[in-house]
Amino acid sequence: YAGVGDGSRWARWSFPNNRECTGEIYGRWVTYFPDTPWSRSPEAPYTILNNDVEIGTTTADHGRDHGQFVLLGTFDLAPGTVEVVLNDVPTGYVIADAVKIVSHYP
Repeated sequence: YAGVGDGSRWARWSFPNNRECTGEIYGRWVTYFPDTPWSRSPEAPYTILNNDVEIGTTTADHGRDHGQFVLLGTFDLAPGTVEVVLNDVPTGYVIADAVKIVSHYP
């Protein structure tokens, strides 16, 4: 996890992608203290990269939906490497727990 910050701290997940597909990207975070969701960022920023090119950004409310995978977005993915980056923000704690991609091939 990372506390309130300026975007300079990050967590990065990297996945190999062997062929062109549509990928549903999900994030998961946990609330260590369920009675304090107010301390989690309501706008945790995720950046999606494919072969070092930014293909999308999204935010997620880390004060909600803890302990389950939440859809961050659906993206067209080229063969190569897919990366998901979560940065810290000035609006609360961000929790870097897990990311998964569900691939759908043409």
